Amino acid sequence: MKYEHCVEHALDRAYERYFMCLDEEDLDIIIEMIQAGNARYAGIDWPTNSKWFVDYEGETMLVVYNGREKRICTFLPKKED
Repeated sequence: MKYEHCVEHALDRAYERYFMCLDEEDLDIIIEMIQAGNARYAGIDWPTNSKWFVDYEGETMLVVYNGREKRICTFLPKKED
């Protein structure tokens, strides 16, 4: 999957599932939060992907993060927590 498509997908899912209008800068901040340990680990989603609960802008979101590529893959629905 091309990087631009992944970013677009993640931003679309953040809006669809959390009604949050994020941009690439927001994704970078969320990535930094995960890398700095400022998120709660929620398990493995795929061999290279992990799930994290991230508190951002007053919302707790369930995020799928690809550690190898250092990017957000998607935002999962709240009901998964």
